[in-house]
Amino acid sequence: MRWWFGLGVFALLIALQSALEAETQFDGTWEMKTTRLTKEPPIRISVSGAGQNIHGTIAFVYPNKSKRMLPMLSPNVTSHEITFRTDDRGVLFQWRLTLAEGGKAHLHGSEPITSDGSRGGEMGIEEDLFKK
Repeated sequence: MRWWFGLGVFALLIALQSALEAETQFDGTWEMKTTRLTKEPPIRISVSGAGQNIHGTIAFVYPNKSKRMLPMLSPNVTSHEITFRTDDRGVLFQWRLTLAEGGKAHLHGSEPITSDGSRGGEMGIEEDLFKK
């Protein structure tokens, strides 16, 4: 009976370690390729933490070289994907960063949703980001 308990604890520890290792694959900075106009990546995502303690930011560099950084809200992590929201002055955006092969991830950004639930306009982002 005791060895069953020990075996169960061992299996749980292995599963927990695997989950934490998978989630920490996102740690670091993810960027689009640098543009010639601004000489910076237009989108940069920074992620840190482990487990469900993930936090981070998404930063934008606009063609006029102005910058905006927003914190990740309600991040949710699986072994291959982070989903989160941002709030840009009352306009909520939904994001999904999905791991791909070769240090690459795919970023999907949805249409903005205003805090009252209505749509604030059309927007869609589909970009590849690379881990730095």
